[in-house]
Amino acid sequence: MSKVDASLMDYRPPITVVVGHVDVGKTLLLDKIRGDLRGL
Repeated sequence: MSKVDASLMDYRPPITVVVGHVDVGKTLLLDKIRGDLRGL
């Protein structure tokens, strides 16, 4: 396996998956996270 120069790599944000039933607060949690990321 060859080494990769980290300076040549693009930054990509992590992928987050939230699973579960619909009515257990995931929407509120995701809205809060999105709001924080938008600077709200």
